[in-house]
Amino acid sequence: MRMPAALLLPLFVIAAGCLDQRPTPSTEAGPASSASFTVIDLAGRSVSFKEPVERIVLVRGRDIYALGLLLGDEIEDRLVAWGPDFELYDNDSYRKFVEFHPRLADVPKLGSVYQDAVSVEKVLSLAPDLVVVDTFMVDRGYKCVERLEQAGLPVLFLDFSTDPFRNPQKSIEVLGQVLGKEDRAKEIAGFINAEIDKVFSRLDSIGEPAPSLYVEGGYQGVTTYGPTYGYGYDDEGRMTSWGAIMESLKARNVAGGVVPNMGPINPEYLLQSDPDVIVITGACWSNQPDAMHLGYYTDPGEARARLEAFTTRPGWKELTAVKAGRVYGLFHNFSIQTTEFAGTQQLAKWLYPETFADLDPEARLREFHERFMPVDFSGTWMVGLEETEE
Repeated sequence: MRMPAALLLPLFVIAAGCLDQRPTPSTEAGPASSASFTVIDLAGRSVSFKEPVERIVLVRGRDIYALGLLLGDEIEDRLVAWGPDFELYDNDSYRKFVEFHPRLADVPKLGSVYQDAVSVEKVLSLAPDLVVVDTFMVDRGYKCVERLEQAGLPVLFLDFSTDPFRNPQKSIEVLGQVLGKEDRAKEIAGFINAEIDKVFSRLDSIGEPAPSLYVEGGYQGVTTYGPTYGYGYDDEGRMTSWGAIMESLKARNVAGGVVPNMGPINPEYLLQSDPDVIVITGACWSNQPDAMHLGYYTDPGEARARLEAFTTRPGWKELTAVKAGRVYGLFHNFSIQTTEFAGTQQLAKWLYPETFADLDPEARLREFHERFMPVDFSGTWMVGLEETEE
């Protein structure tokens, strides 16, 4: 698939629909909080908010990444509740954020949106000025999101799960409008776009043959095959998740046309497919001790040891990727966060080592932390078996 040139341009496209419509502050007498403004969110909804937007609820806890980029140290004072998924499914990052912002440990947790267990009554009791949700929650049929809207809460839809090369940046810019951080949001989006362009500006000139690729979510560990990503688009034609990244990089996804959505591949089929490159995604899933582990507190040696364990699966020692040492680990949440640029660069570098030899994704991720993140850079985010040989 050829990447549309529009993906590589500044995100002026959203300006027409999502420009800040904050009114000029009134000089008439009255409470400051009476001022209101309207934005267009990532679900295409026109949403109005009252100023100031101070009390924030994150239905998905992992959206703290986006909130932290814009608010910095203010997140401790402005976050009033969040989902439990950040602590459960990205525990290294949760620990890092709490290390830098200790009061986050005391912020109340909602029920899990993944279990459709968010209590509208609890959210109402918090009197939030902003409730952040994600479009995938509606796609998956979570009724609690509909109930939040019906309750008249100030719900803002962002989208970090589809169209991974545009929508995270759009989401940051819309959130920046709501939080009064427009300039910072544009700077962040500009950085991300420039880093993505370093990949897609070269794709058409690649002389190397497109390798076959297998990507597996490594949260179930070695003994059980985790989900792979056979799709590039959802039912509405939107690019999604790792499937979209693989397709956009022109890799031959061995799960394409075999796994219709997201799910485990047949082990025998994988062995027959004999991929050129294997990538196991990892994070710190606190409820999965045998998972592939990557993140802020992961030691490189530990990451390589966990990655190498996957090659002991029945038949894997005979795979081309294993024999060639082209087995890699990559941070799982790169596909659903603003740091997708780092995952995309690294995957491109592994797929086409000659074309992208000059890219340094880890250095760009470090720079992103230094310039924008409310926590410092540490840990291991990408690793390869070939790196074990000195």
